Amino acid sequence: MEAVPQAPIDYIGLGPDYGTRTQETGLPDLGLVRLREICAESPFPVVGIGGIGMGNYQRVLDAGAQGLAVLGAFCLAEDPEAFARELWEAVQC
Repeated sequence: MEAVPQAPIDYIGLGPDYGTRTQETGLPDLGLVRLREICAESPFPVVGIGGIGMGNYQRVLDAGAQGLAVLGAFCLAEDPEAFARELWEAVQC
C-alpha cells in the first residue's frame, strides 16, 4: 500500500463482500473481517461491493466502508425504483 497514495485514485471498490449474483468473479467472498482490516489500512475511501442489499448494507458500513456499490439487489428487485429509494433513505439516516 505504500506506493498507492501517489496514484490518482478517488476510492477503492472492494469485494465481493458477500459474493455476487450478477457476475461470476471466481473470487472468494472477502468477508467483513478482511473488509474491516483493509478499510483501516487504506489511505483512500473504500466502497463495498458484492452481494450488498437491505439486509446487510449496515454491516458493510460498520466495517469501515465509506460507500456502497449495489447492483444485484437493485437489478433483481421487484421494483428497482422503490428499492433504490428505500436504500437511499436508510443510508442517509
